[in-house]
Amino acid sequence: MTATSTAIYRRVWQRLATRRPRGAEAAILDRHRIYILPTRQGLLFGALLVVMLLGAINYSNNLAFVLTFVLGSQAVISILYTYRNLAGLRLRAGHHGEVFAGGSARLAVVLESDAAARVDVTVAWRKAEEGARVDVPGGGAVETRLELPAPRRGWLHPGRFVVATAHPLGLFRAWSWVELDLRVLVYPRPLAGPASGAGGVDSPGGTEGAAVDGHEDFANLRAFRTGDSPRHVAWKAVARGQPLHTKQFEERAEETLWLDYEALAGLDGEARLSRLAARVTELAAAGATWGLRLPGRELGPDRGAGHRRACLEALALFGAAP
Repeated sequence: MTATSTAIYRRVWQRLATRRPRGAEAAILDRHRIYILPTRQGLLFGALLVVMLLGAINYSNNLAFVLTFVLGSQAVISILYTYRNLAGLRLRAGHHGEVFAGGSARLAVVLESDAAARVDVTVAWRKAEEGARVDVPGGGAVETRLELPAPRRGWLHPGRFVVATAHPLGLFRAWSWVELDLRVLVYPRPLAGPASGAGGVDSPGGTEGAAVDGHEDFANLRAFRTGDSPRHVAWKAVARGQPLHTKQFEERAEETLWLDYEALAGLDGEARLSRLAARVTELAAAGATWGLRLPGRELGPDRGAGHRRACLEALALFGAAP
């Protein structure tokens, strides 16, 4: 086979294997997407049947003919069962956890079956032997996870994966290439360092623990004003013959921190993002309030899981083309 014919064969095969649009949310395996070929065991079994048939012809042994044809018919019937083990199977993308650069992304794939159960189905990135084997109950669903290295921050597009089976006899292997919307956003790898000072990420801003009106700590007494709540009146002082006074309370305003990209002088761009990612994770775990300043973008002070996720996404996509 020449190089030109090999290239044409590869292009045709690639076109046949990717009939469905890329990045689909779900895929259903039908007869146009399932391929089936004999396995190594199937080829050996076929060679054995040929030898048995030649022996039966040579010795005119009817029992040998019967055994050869029975085994051959079983092999042919197994083609249908192997195909039906994949036909109609529905695959969709599941929910994945957060991923940091340098780790492994565990992408979830959900397999759903109709009334028929699917046995010994393998889902893998490349070779079926390297993937996870699952059994899908009839009318139910099962989730499996595929691991993929995430060496750098940004969007990770895993591409196609293979769904295969050799059930029931292992003589034939049916498979299909599937590409789902499994992309995952990889956050910068957290890099611990000083919070403030030389090389720190925190810069002053917002409130710095100032006292504001509240309902927690007693501050002082002031003269009673019309409209003051009776619950705040100093009734013990009134009982001692003193004029009406109202209790004042205060609480310390929570300190707001700013994580500033420009404050990390002396570090390269990726190291700055890693230091900021580590600080975002620390502040979120402590329940603090913080803001994030990046060149060309600013996320105002907030707290909680949603703000943490927004900050990590901003760090992961920093400098990327829209």
